[in-house]
Amino acid sequence: MKRINFKEFGYCADITRRQQVRRDVRREIADLLYQKVQGIVAHDLAFKVYRSEGEVEITDEEAQLLVRV
Repeated sequence: MKRINFKEFGYCADITRRQQVRRDVRREIADLLYQKVQGIVAHDLAFKVYRSEGEVEITDEEAQLLVRV
């Protein structure tokens, strides 16, 4: 199990990895899962991400799905 905060998701904003950005990516990730991936696991994960307010616990299967997307 892993924990991810999609509301304050951190990522590198440039190629040098010096500029770190934190922003709310819940809607974008949920839309990708909902529209582009078939299956109940993706559908359930999309709503879990969209409705989250902080850290979300995800299974290994869900983590692999996110990596694919």
